[in-house]
Amino acid sequence: EAVYVRGYETTTANDNKGNDRSPHKWGLYGTNDEAVASDANSAGWVTLSEQDNDLIPKENYYTQRFYCDKNTVGTAYKYFKVVFNCRRKRRR
Repeated sequence: EAVYVRGYETTTANDNKGNDRSPHKWGLYGTNDEAVASDANSAGWVTLSEQDNDLIPKENYYTQRFYCDKNTVGTAYKYFKVVFNCRRKRRR
């Protein structure tokens, strides 16, 4: 069943305070095409949200809300993927 996604939340782990492994860049993608959904590298995925976020604090269990692109929230999708492109750079 297709669902509408207007936003989503992420929560840091129980050891986030002690290390810098939170994601820095990621994207949320959707499709209704089963053939596209079976191939994570297909060009048919629709970008719902892309984040370039270095603002995640070094706190344990920190929850942050993100909203999808306003041009995509009017379409319901059956299949989703999240792609993490890189982790936050270590601060010394």
